[in-house]
Formats: sequence, C-alpha cells, structure tokens
Amino acid sequence: MSGPASNAVLPEDLRSVIERIGADLDRGWVSPWLLARAVAGLDAVAPGDVIRVGREIRDAAGLFWTGVPACQPRGRSHGDVLAGLPGLEYLFLFHADGHFRQAALDRFRGGARNTFAFVAIAYRLNDWAPPVREAAQACAWRVFSQTDPHIAARACVFLLRRSRHWQRWANHTAALDAAFARADVTSHLVEIIGRATTGPMGRLLQAAARQPALDPHLPDLARRAALPVVRAGALRMLIAGRATWPMGFERQWIDKRYGLSRRVAVLGGRDIARPCPLEELVALGAADRDRRETRGGRRSRRAPGAPRQRRRRHRHARRGRQSLDPGADRLRREGAGRRVLNARGARPRIRGVTPSLNRARNPAYARRFARKPAQGTVIRMQQDGRRITVTERPGVPWLAVLFGYGPMLPLLAGAAGVWWWRGETGGTIQQVTLLWASAILLFLSGVRRGLSFRTEGGETLAQVATVLALFGLGFLALLAQAFGYTVPALVLLILGFAAIAVLDPIAAAQGEAPLFFARLRPLQMPLGILGLVALLTLHYA
Repeated sequence: MSGPASNAVLPEDLRSVIERIGADLDRGWVSPWLLARAVAGLDAVAPGDVIRVGREIRDAAGLFWTGVPACQPRGRSHGDVLAGLPGLEYLFLFHADGHFRQAALDRFRGGARNTFAFVAIAYRLNDWAPPVREAAQACAWRVFSQTDPHIAARACVFLLRRSRHWQRWANHTAALDAAFARADVTSHLVEIIGRATTGPMGRLLQAAARQPALDPHLPDLARRAALPVVRAGALRMLIAGRATWPMGFERQWIDKRYGLSRRVAVLGGRDIARPCPLEELVALGAADRDRRETRGGRRSRRAPGAPRQRRRRHRHARRGRQSLDPGADRLRREGAGRRVLNARGARPRIRGVTPSLNRARNPAYARRFARKPAQGTVIRMQQDGRRITVTERPGVPWLAVLFGYGPMLPLLAGAAGVWWWRGETGGTIQQVTLLWASAILLFLSGVRRGLSFRTEGGETLAQVATVLALFGLGFLALLAQAFGYTVPALVLLILGFAAIAVLDPIAAAQGEAPLFFARLRPLQMPLGILGLVALLTLHYA
C-alpha cells in the first residue's frame, strides 16, 4: 500500500485500519472488530469530503481488485465477504467495480447511521453505471425515510446546493426530494439556517425554497435569523409572494455579428402565500437591526438616478472613457459647458475639456474645442511610462483591402503576361514579377517586426524567429533570382506566402497582430500563391 498523500482527509489511524481490512479481504476474511472501528471512524468525516474520502478508502483497502493472484491460495471473493459481514457495505459504496457498489446498496436496511452514509448513498444516485443508479434509487427510498431528521438535515446543508448540478440523475430525484420535503427534516434545516453565523446560508435558503415545506418557517426566519442575508432572503420571498432559485445560466446575445454575448442567470420559481398583510412585512423589514441588507434599507432603495451612479457617470465623462451606460455618454457629449465647483468650492471648472481650456473658463470656447472621447487608441501617461489601450473591430478596413489585395494583382498579371508573351519579353516579365514578390515578402517580414515592438514585456522568441524566417526566405529568393535559379526562387516565395497565410491569423488570435489579419490573410495570400504557382507551371511548360 502506498503512504498517505500530504493532502489526505482520512486520519492516519483510520487509514491504517482500512489498509488492514484491505489486506484481510485478499485472504477472504475480515475482522468484525476492525470493521466496527472503521465504520465508527467514518462518523466524524465531513459530508463535503465524501468524494476525496471515497478515493482514499478505495486506494487504502484495494477495492479495485476482484480476484486473487495465482501465486496465493484461493479464498473467498469480495462478494462472498460482503454477503457474510454486515457493515462492509459502508466501504464497498466506493468500490471501483460497479457490481460491488450495487451489491453494497442492496444491503442497506434501516436509516443511515451518519451524515457521511446519507451523502454517500445520494452520490450513488449520480453514479456513472445505470444499474448502480437504479439500486441507489431503491436504497434511497428504503433508507432516507427512516433516517434521523437531524442527520438528514445536516446532509441537506451539503446536498441542496450541489445535487442540482448533477447530470446523470434526471430520473432519480424523487427519493432525495421526498427526504428533503419531510416536515421534521425541514424543521431541523430551518434551525441550522437560522442559528448559523457564517457560511453560504443565503444560497442554502434559496435552494431549500424549492420545497413548499419551508413556507411556514419563512416568517420566523425573517424575524430571528442570525445572518442578515437570511432575514433579507426570507423577507424578500414573503413580500414578493414568490420563491426563486438559480437554475443555471444561458447565453444572451448582444451582437451576433461580432460574436458578443453574455451569461445570464436562469431562475426557477413558485408562488407562495403571504401569512400576514403586506404592510406588516414592510414594517418588519424597515425595523430590522441591519437595514443595509433588508428590503427596506437604504442600499436597496437607491434608484437608477441616485448620487453614486451620477458620480460614476461624471467620472467616466471627465476621463473621456467610453461606457456601456448611455447616461455617461450623454454627459460626455453635453458636459463640455457644465460648470461645477472643485473640492474647495472656490473656482468653477468645466468638465470634459483639457486643463488648458479649463483656465479660459469660456463655455463657448470650451464647447468648441472640447476633447472628444477616444474611439480607437487611448494613450495614458503614467509615472513609469505610458499605457496604450486599443479597441479593434474584426472587420477589414477599406485601406487594408486596398493595400492588401492590390499588391497581389501584379503577381497574377505577371503570370498572365508570361503566358501571353513568350521568349525574351516573357522572361523579362517573369524577372520583374519575381522581384516584386521578393519585395512584398521582405516588406511583410518588416511588418511582423514592427508589430512585435508593441508586445507587452518585449518581443518573444517566436516573434523574432518568424521575422527572421520570413526575411530569410525573401532574401534567399532574391539571391536565387540574381544568380539565375528561377525554380528555387519560386519555391522559396511560395513557402513564404504560405507561412504568412498560416501564421498571421494565429498572431491575430493571440493579440500579436491586428484582429482583421485573421480575415485578410487567408484570402490575400492565396492570390499571390496562385500567381507564383502559375509561373512555376509555365516554367516547365
């Protein structure tokens, strides 16, 4: 057996007991005294550690082994030991073999003896093996209804917020929901939520609100819960007459053309009946000892035009920032002539203009020469340098279309000229076309070098290697043409253009090149490659 890991959850003495049980399993006999110690030790395990403890139990006891090596005498199998020894099912719940997990679930009778066993059975409802899930459902109906309510309530604290994210147990939720809906379990759960002074009790209250059994306890939680977030949540449900809880997230499109979207929470809900008039509930919230969290407090009464939001809008307008808030954009457009007092209340100042124009204090002059908000590049001077923020669109600018596809046209025209004019005229056109292609490739290598200067922290080794490779291909193609090696020059140019068609979109995705390179290069470079391939074909024709 391997030693315990540094982050092991099982205590050392409990691990040693389980390792001895695993050694006895290989011989076909387990000491009932050792098994009783192991099961008693599991009573102290926290419900949130079920997954990690299950792995440690499996590894320590060797519960992934279903046979006996040929060099050892044959003994009873794991199934025979499980059938003849009560209590072993608590360990076999974490067996790597689904047949033994199923057999362990079939052996449970009566209520769960601790919270650990309750949560372990609930996790088997989400087992990856369908027969194990079926056995876990039957076990849950037998065990959960007979479990002590205090144990079931402690298990609810862990399972309510996690079980809804399980994906395999769509048809096996009824047994666990029935256990949560028990009136005695709900009473103990409300006591836990109401007395807790730490922890995510607000989210737990939302998850527990799925069951109607919680409704009679909401007024008591709104009055006497220790945590303000619990009192606020219960009061919010009573005032609204509706309980809500998170179901997950969905994508909401902002602009499909540019692939802009955001995650939006999806809420489930059900209607609840108010036990008292609405006026009493509002008065209860207003009289709460922590008004910041309750519905009647100042924080929740702040309207969209409250002072804090107006200050934020003025701050965005003063700094010339673009904002998703239309109010800030309006203040930035119209605030050039707005006068406000400074911190000392002495000298009026005009917001939205440069400091030099503020000195003039002329509204008409300031409105005319007010600084416009940055639309593309924003440069901010700092003590240790400057910070440049660039806003890009994925669309290709018209100048990039002109100077991107335009240089490719001479390559196609050169190939057409060589095909039309043969002899010395065709040879001259071919040399000029190759010179033009070499110049374009060298120019594009310089473009990559210039883009690397804007890399945060300095250019990377990959950027320098790309620049040198492109420059080397263009320079070698130029030398090959000068010495009369036409075919090697064409091959080098084709390789260079193909490399740009592949590498530039990658650089654009990583932020090393403009975003429109991802759309421009895959369409621009094939035109040049087509002309060079045509020249190579005509050379052998």
